[in-house]
Amino acid sequence: LKPSASLFERGLEVLRTNLWDSVSGFNQSGPPRAMMPPMPHSMDGRPHYRVVRTYFYSMNTWDVVAGDADQGLFVHMYLVLLRGEGFAFATPRNRSHPNASVPTFTVDHFFGEHKPWRKRTRCAAYFDFMHHPDFVQPAERTHCMAVLEEKRVCMEPGLDRERNRSVCRMCVRHKQKTTCLGTPPRCPEETWWRVF
Repeated sequence: LKPSASLFERGLEVLRTNLWDSVSGFNQSGPPRAMMPPMPHSMDGRPHYRVVRTYFYSMNTWDVVAGDADQGLFVHMYLVLLRGEGFAFATPRNRSHPNASVPTFTVDHFFGEHKPWRKRTRCAAYFDFMHHPDFVQPAERTHCMAVLEEKRVCMEPGLDRERNRSVCRMCVRHKQKTTCLGTPPRCPEETWWRVF
């Protein structure tokens, strides 16, 4: 998630106030339910069901994992301060909403323990963006990109222990789930939330 320079500075201003508590969140803005705008795709004006199901919304508290860090700050910046402007759930049923768009790349938020970079992950579709012709590797190879690239290689369909010996050895040595071992790709339901 790469904010604009002005939004980045605004986020720093929020952090510099050093004001946060579990009831009112950053800058003592207020409890989540009081501060959250209706989600763009809620035709009846209520927040989107995926927001309603979150702990912070259902319990009306900022006392959540990283609520005083990145998770809480992103909610504060994008949904409290910006009131959800430009926010769209990029799912097929919501494409008709005026705020919805179909960008080349999207931002996904991964819930719970099923993350693309974990060794046990078996969802090859997480790495589709790396095959896109517009995708450009950063000039300086980052640790994050190295991890994602290794996961992508290990979950390539049709890897064979004999034909792809060096790749399969690397995947096994690094304890990655891999199609080399006959592990089929599997993408779980409802583990990520497409944001933009």
